[in-house]
Amino acid sequence: MFAAVPQLVASGLQFDLILADPPYGEKNVGRRSTSLAQQLLDDTNLPKPARARWIFVLGHTKRDTLEIPGSGAR
Repeated sequence: MFAAVPQLVASGLQFDLILADPPYGEKNVGRRSTSLAQQLLDDTNLPKPARARWIFVLGHTKRDTLEIPGSGAR
């Protein structure tokens, strides 16, 4: 689904800043999001092309409650 992430991992490049603005998903009140933004956060390859200290900016609709895996944060 996210072809760019495996390509970045394969390149071996490291980034300080990663920007993503996937298409907005549907409203998800009272349930875990299934949006492309949440799927990107769930991708275990996402942090691989990032340096030790990095910034990730993710666009999403305010009606989409996202969960950051492993942090318990929303």
